[in-house]
Amino acid sequence: MCKYIVLTMLLSTVAQAAPAEKYLIQSEKPLFENSEGKVLLGGLSDLVYSLSESSKEKRVFYSITDRGPNGKEKGDKKSPERAFLHPAYNPQILKFEFKNGEVKLVQSIGLKVKVTLKPEPILITGLPNVNPKLNQTGADETPMDAKGTVLKFDAIGLDPEGLALDEQKNFWASEEYGPSLLKVNAEGLVQKRFLPKGSSKERTGIEELPYFYAKRKLNRGFEALVFTPQKTLLVFLQSGVPDLDKKQAPILEFDPIKEKTVGVYFYPLSKEGGKIGAATVGPDGRIWVLEQNGKTGKKAWQRVFAVDRTKASNVVKESLASESFKIPQDVKLVEKTEVLNLTDKGLQDFEKLEGMTVDKEGQVYIVNDNDFGVHDADVGNRNYLFVIKKEEIQ
Repeated sequence: MCKYIVLTMLLSTVAQAAPAEKYLIQSEKPLFENSEGKVLLGGLSDLVYSLSESSKEKRVFYSITDRGPNGKEKGDKKSPERAFLHPAYNPQILKFEFKNGEVKLVQSIGLKVKVTLKPEPILITGLPNVNPKLNQTGADETPMDAKGTVLKFDAIGLDPEGLALDEQKNFWASEEYGPSLLKVNAEGLVQKRFLPKGSSKERTGIEELPYFYAKRKLNRGFEALVFTPQKTLLVFLQSGVPDLDKKQAPILEFDPIKEKTVGVYFYPLSKEGGKIGAATVGPDGRIWVLEQNGKTGKKAWQRVFAVDRTKASNVVKESLASESFKIPQDVKLVEKTEVLNLTDKGLQDFEKLEGMTVDKEGQVYIVNDNDFGVHDADVGNRNYLFVIKKEEIQ
């Protein structure tokens, strides 16, 4: 009995002695700059490993920023307000190189779109689309500047959260406002925006996604995005839809060639977590999902689950056919199995883990979203790349 206790203590010590490696992400210049000031590196909302651009000497990754620096939500639930500290900020796709123990930003690609009567594409902002005082269905917050002056809504504004790279070098991005799915070329030009059916007319795009997504909870739109081994896209809502089930997060499966929704599944959120942060194809070939509770320190709960849709119900036909769709009582949820405890890997000081990817050797990489350093003056206000070796995974 005594030997067993000693062995258990030794194994526990070994497990705790292997935290994730942590590398500060460096940038020599601001992401954005105008007469109102500078926006430094921040808001990293996903991470994608680029196999074709990587080598033994370096790893190449892409990330995407969210809508930019902003304040806390204010006002009542029906007409919330939020300060946008740099209203003209342009969300960007970022390219990083990890080499000789350093992670550096080497390229930034601003998101842009072509509009009628404009000869050149215009830069996209992170401003909301829908005025809650005019339309409550899928409404956004009322944007204010730092002085409290109400700003104009932007029909093409985006709040990007997910990123994927296809074999033709196109980017695919998911964002929270619509929520919507975007096809973006290598120069950052948004070619198509796919929205839920029945979306507010204040948004611009192609209505191809199920109706119920338009009723997503405020600031809980599309969060994670990943290509499956079958070359379809899986898009994860951050949390459940209030009108359906808050404990089950919808998973959208989208065919990028046919440009059609081909699957709708439901993921059972853990009672300890409740917020999906990222998704990738794990080193075991399964879809991995990062789930967390948005807390830090001793209250932090951060896990990675392998997801299996084999036995899950696909309710795509029902969800596309009816605006009043409800989850069937006999629906079978996707199965999930824990593969990583990120809190045990030393990531407990970071509230938002929003990017996860895997290289060809099976190493796992994770980035944090620091909210551009607006709300956190301590360790969480920097951008880090975390590395977990394959041999340290369960």
